[in-house]
Amino acid sequence: MNSSTITIKVQPQLKLKAKKIAQELGFDLHALVKNFLTHIVHTKTIPTSVLEEIPNAYMRKALKESKADDKAGRGSPPFKTAEDAVKWLRNPNRKYANQIR
Repeated sequence: MNSSTITIKVQPQLKLKAKKIAQELGFDLHALVKNFLTHIVHTKTIPTSVLEEIPNAYMRKALKESKADDKAGRGSPPFKTAEDAVKWLRNPNRKYANQIR
């Protein structure tokens, strides 16, 4: 298998800390980066723990809207099945949890 070089610019302190932790866990830094990239390719996802740490602009906006909805009481009632949830979402007359009595 052919290999190629990838250059990643990070702060020197971040690299040193990551390298130290990788070594403590029995890995070298390039193996961890390679593993991370392989994970992305195989799963076509990014681990959610990474996303939680560095939300992009879309995620920050969605989180802000979610907090506003929660504060305004716009939350769904509990559902017993996924079908019930989809049915509620498609209902234009749906009621939020705080509207159900």
